[in-house]
Amino acid sequence: MAAMWNHENHSEGDPQGTKVWALIPHTPITILSNEAFATQASLEAWPGDGSPENPYVIEGYEIESLESPNDAIRVYDTDVWFEIRNCSLSGGRAGVALSDAQNGLLWNNTCTDNTYGIYLQRSSMNRILHSNCSNNLNYGILLMDTSVNNSIEQNICNENSISGIGGFQDCPNNTLAGNTCCRNAFEGIMVMSYADDSRILDNRCEWNCGTGILWGWSTRVTCSDNICCNNSGDGIAFSSLENLIEGNLCESNGQDGISADNSYNTLRNNTCRSNGWSGIDSGLYCNLTGNICQFNGLHGIDLGWVHHSALSSNDCSQNMLCGVFLNNSNTNVLESNHFNENGLFGVCVLKLFPLGSQNNCIYNNTFTGNNGAEDVYDPVHAQAFDDAMSNEWSYDGKGNYWSDWVSPDEDCDGIVDVPYVIEGGTMTDQYPLVQLPETSIPEFPSVLVPLIGLLSLMIAVTNLRRRDSVH
Repeated sequence: MAAMWNHENHSEGDPQGTKVWALIPHTPITILSNEAFATQASLEAWPGDGSPENPYVIEGYEIESLESPNDAIRVYDTDVWFEIRNCSLSGGRAGVALSDAQNGLLWNNTCTDNTYGIYLQRSSMNRILHSNCSNNLNYGILLMDTSVNNSIEQNICNENSISGIGGFQDCPNNTLAGNTCCRNAFEGIMVMSYADDSRILDNRCEWNCGTGILWGWSTRVTCSDNICCNNSGDGIAFSSLENLIEGNLCESNGQDGISADNSYNTLRNNTCRSNGWSGIDSGLYCNLTGNICQFNGLHGIDLGWVHHSALSSNDCSQNMLCGVFLNNSNTNVLESNHFNENGLFGVCVLKLFPLGSQNNCIYNNTFTGNNGAEDVYDPVHAQAFDDAMSNEWSYDGKGNYWSDWVSPDEDCDGIVDVPYVIEGGTMTDQYPLVQLPETSIPEFPSVLVPLIGLLSLMIAVTNLRRRDSVH
C-alpha cells in the first residue's frame, strides 16, 4: 500500500483553523492531468513540485463558482501529491471535486452552499481533514465509484439537504473518524454498496432527520465509539454481514438505538438508552455482549425471527415492555444477563407459528422486579413469559435468579427446592438460584439520564404492546 498523508510532515498550515487567513479572490480552478498541474503551479507560483516530500499547495483562495455544474476546484486524472488548504469554496457543483485523483490532502477548507461540499469519484489515497462541509444542497462529503483507501477525519458536515457524509458504489476500506454530522435532512453518515473493511469511528451524529449512521451491503465494517443521539430514525442501522459494532452511545433516537438487519455480527459494550423503539434490534447468528439497553420505549433487545444468537452480560433493565423479546426465534442462548424492573417481562418468548421460538436456552440470568414483581411470588406478576413450551430455562443444573423466589433451600445446595413457574404455559425454571449469580454488570456514564418526556409519550404504545405481546 502506498503511504498515506501525514499533514504534519507536509504542511506549514493550520489544521485547527485557529489562524485568520486573508483570502484571495480567485476564479474556479480546473486541473485535468499531472502535466496541467505542473503548468498551472508554475503560472500561479504555487509552492511544491508534486512529490511526496514537496507537494503542490493551493492555499488561501476564496472561489465562488456561480455557474453550475462548475466546481470551485476540480482535480482529475492525477497521481501527483498536492494540498488544498485554507480555502473558501462555494456556489458550484462541488467545493472540491476529485476524479481519478490520488494523493490529495484537503484540509481546513470551508465548502458550503454547493451541491456537494467535497466530491470524490474513483479517487484513492486522499485525506480530508478539519474542513467545514455544511449547508450544501446534497451531501457534505460524498465518495463514489470505487473511491478506496481514503481518510475523512474531524470534519463538520452539518445541515446538508441530504446527508453529512455519503459513500456509494463500491467504496471499500475508507476511514471516517471524528466527524460531526448533525441536523442533516436524512442521515448523518450513509455508506452503501460494498463498503467492505471500512472504519466508522468516533463520529458525532445527532439530531438528523433520518438515521445517525446507516450502511448496507458491506462486510467487516468496524463501527465503534460513535455518538448517535436524538436522530429521528435509528441511532445506527445496517444490513450486512460480519461487522463489529462496539462502544457506541445511541440514546433518545426516534426508533431503535441499533438496528442490525443481517447475520454474523458482533455487538458489544454499546449503550442504547431511552430510544423510542428498542435498544437493539438484532439479526441472525449474532453475538451481543456487555450492552446496556435501558429505558427504551419497547424492549431492551428485540429478537424477531432471529436464530442461533448468543446474548451474554447485557443489562436490559427498566424498558417499557421486555428486557429481551424473542418472537419466533429459535436456538438462541441467553446467559448472565440482567433483567431488572422492566414494565412487562424480563424475558418474553412468544410463539406465533407452530415451530416458532423453539430450543432456546436461558440460564444464569438475574430477574429483579420485572412485571411489577415484589419479594413474594405472585403468578399475576411472573417475571418471564413463554408460550412455546420447548425451551430450557436452565443448563447443567443451573437456572436463573428470581428476586421473588429465593426459598426454600432445605438442602443448602444453592437451588430453590421448588421450580419457578413462568407465565404463558407449562414452562418452569427447574433450578432457580438462591443467590445472585456472579456476573458482571456493564457500566454506563452517570450523565446519561432517561428522557421522561419520551417515556410519557410511549405510555399509549406500551399498553397496546403489552396486550399484543401476551395474547
